[in-house]
Amino acid sequence: VVDDNGTPGSPGDDFSPIYQSGDLNSDGKLDPGEKWVYRADGTAKAGTYANRGTASGSYTDSASHSLTVSNFDDSGYFGGTATISIEKNTVDGATQGDGLSILTGEGIKWSYRVRNLGTLSIENVVVTDDHGVAISYVSGDDGDGLLQSTETWLYEASGNAITGDYSNQATVTGSYDVSGNTIDVSANDTSSYFGADPQIAVAKVVKDGSARGDGLKIRSGETIQWEYSVSNVGNVPLKNIAVADSQPGLTIAYVSGDLNGNGLLDLTEVWLYQAG
Repeated sequence: VVDDNGTPGSPGDDFSPIYQSGDLNSDGKLDPGEKWVYRADGTAKAGTYANRGTASGSYTDSASHSLTVSNFDDSGYFGGTATISIEKNTVDGATQGDGLSILTGEGIKWSYRVRNLGTLSIENVVVTDDHGVAISYVSGDDGDGLLQSTETWLYEASGNAITGDYSNQATVTGSYDVSGNTIDVSANDTSSYFGADPQIAVAKVVKDGSARGDGLKIRSGETIQWEYSVSNVGNVPLKNIAVADSQPGLTIAYVSGDLNGNGLLDLTEVWLYQAG
């Protein structure tokens, strides 16, 4: 018994069939009614594969006339795998990606793109989120419930941005069948954003010489000043800082506080203004 070793030129097809059993009387002859079993082992290759097994034997009669007979049979398989992938992004309006800065409380979405990077179809596809976000299927399936290599399935979820750093992980699972065996596949991807919570505070006091505070007793007509301390009590730098007073006619001037000179009220800074 020989094997044509599959497709000509294919590397690694160096196996040879080995006799296993069947010669019931151990005479070395394939007698009528006997079935001899041979076996060859190899490693499955990707894609379509076919090879031919050929059996041959000879018979010599009493007159020493010899005749060789042979027969063949073809066998084939499709070598494939299935690898699933997921890409998760945070969506803020028309902008999507990872690490976005989003205003606290603002409505946001998450998008999930699921693909099959292999050749065999994947079934039982499920997308979940480690924060319990409700995820809904949107589109991509041709209707057979199988994630094929030509398809991209889209999912989405929605929520509201929370303050500070936020990250969550999406996981997709599925399975595919190989010769009656179920093989599970999975993948995950993480997306994050920063929930911006801009807040500002101002503290105003009266200055009378060396005295400063609220509720001071000051002689009428005496020159006084007002002092304004502006601080950032949120979690992001602020720009375009402006200080105004309800009393008309006061001119308020910046004094100090922008330590790095970047024009932004940083979290660690207190800007001082005066009027008088």
